[in-house]
Amino acid sequence: MRRRGRAFGTAVFAALLGGFTLVCSVEIILQAWAPSGPTVEVECRRDILRLIQAVRRARESAMQATSGEREAVARFRAAVDPEWSIRSAIGEQCKSDLESMRALGEVDRLRYGEEHALRYEALDIASLRKHVEVEERNLERGRR
Repeated sequence: MRRRGRAFGTAVFAALLGGFTLVCSVEIILQAWAPSGPTVEVECRRDILRLIQAVRRARESAMQATSGEREAVARFRAAVDPEWSIRSAIGEQCKSDLESMRALGEVDRLRYGEEHALRYEALDIASLRKHVEVEERNLERGRR
């Protein structure tokens, strides 16, 4: 009787553990390889141009940050997100156009280069921006 109880307990434990592992594995596989989100109509060259505009817009937005690297990077990422959320779809659409794929690679490098540069510039320039803002307010008060 005791052996049956142990065997039954071991079987239940193994079933629970195996079931949990199976469910988690399926979830991970679906998250990693299943297409996500709604399908978006993508036009290769037009959307690459939008990615370029998004990087420029994000750079300008990040330059307004006054509290340092984290704020600058957060502003940059928020500004590029609308266009860059469909980056993988653009890559799929452009697969057959070698010139567009080359351009897309350059735009990818620009985006990550700009973000990398922000981290270093933000550290140096954030305090300078704060000082200049204080000086600007002081100068404006002196005019009145």
